[in-house]
Amino acid sequence: MSAKSRFIDDVCPQLFTPRRSLQIIAACGLFLSLLATGFFLHAAKPVMLPLTTAFVISIILAPAATRMTRMGLSQTGAAGMVTLIAVVSIASLLVFSGRPAIAWAENIPELAVKARQKLAGLEEAVTTVKEVSDQVEEIAKMGEDEGPAPAVAVKESEPAASVTKAAPGAVIQFLFTWVLVFFLLAERNDFKRKLVAANRSMTAKLRAVRMFSHIEKQIGVYMLTMMTINACLGLCMGLAAWALGLPSPHIWGLLAAIFNFIPFVGPAVLTALLGLAGIVHYEEPWMALAPAAAFMALNFIESNFATPMILGVRMRVTPLAIIVSVSLLTFLWGPLGGVLAIPLLLILKAICDAVPVLGPVGVLIGELKRIEHPLSAPHAEASSRRARPA
Repeated sequence: MSAKSRFIDDVCPQLFTPRRSLQIIAACGLFLSLLATGFFLHAAKPVMLPLTTAFVISIILAPAATRMTRMGLSQTGAAGMVTLIAVVSIASLLVFSGRPAIAWAENIPELAVKARQKLAGLEEAVTTVKEVSDQVEEIAKMGEDEGPAPAVAVKESEPAASVTKAAPGAVIQFLFTWVLVFFLLAERNDFKRKLVAANRSMTAKLRAVRMFSHIEKQIGVYMLTMMTINACLGLCMGLAAWALGLPSPHIWGLLAAIFNFIPFVGPAVLTALLGLAGIVHYEEPWMALAPAAAFMALNFIESNFATPMILGVRMRVTPLAIIVSVSLLTFLWGPLGGVLAIPLLLILKAICDAVPVLGPVGVLIGELKRIEHPLSAPHAEASSRRARPA
């Protein structure tokens, strides 16, 4: 008998037992399910992103709607009032933060002229390199039939055309999101009652109630923590801009605090703006990079150390889970996905703490902290009294 035959007869039955084969099949099925989920979330982005955004916003606004209901408003009226206040607040913030952008847009021609004058030497070097590249390209194409000239004007207008085409879709998604927020707020108590009633045992019912309360508390703490972190970042950036002598340092601090809510894209845009401001304001080349370098250093400390560590302690989730969730949802849904990543991670953690079957997933996300068992001593005693016959 050959060695290959002995391996098949003796070793393979030990390696591929029925139990191990089922484990391998389950692992492969889980991997394929996760892969299919990722493709679905990416393909269904136009629908899933507004739904998820509305779900998270409704959880954030639920305590305010509850307070208005206790003040005497109906559930629908409270939902409408909270939604209207939120939309007006967001619009006011956009208008207030858009003023510096409008001022910059008005001064763009003058700033461009100043930047071009200071970068004249670099522009000459780039022009020389471009001329050499064109000559090499002509030599390489020598002997070939020349095709029609490219439509340069059309290519230059592509960004503006794409923005124009994307604007109606963005407005529709914005309106669709806030309509969903209104209905989720108006129907939240009925949804909770139905979900609680779907559980048969009193233990499961009380666990579901505590899970809802825990989710709202965690999301509220997260929003307060992120607003505090971004406010501190804006204060530090404002002080850095003041120390470097940039004009309007308070505006730079405000922009840093607002743009930091948008992962990756917001800091990149502000870094470019600070680089342009440094080129225009400073004469020395090394000082021109100082504002952008200061913000990059502050953003690096905030995003890689402060935020993961503070959120990890306050939210009881690991910094690795925060970084992975933000990166994954930013890849799938863009900057808004990165904003939604941590609230969704906290919701998943609360669900895993409440449902015993999902306990291992909760351990992977963060600290194992079960939601208090609903039938603790006082509850168990009261339940036993109700259960006794009269």
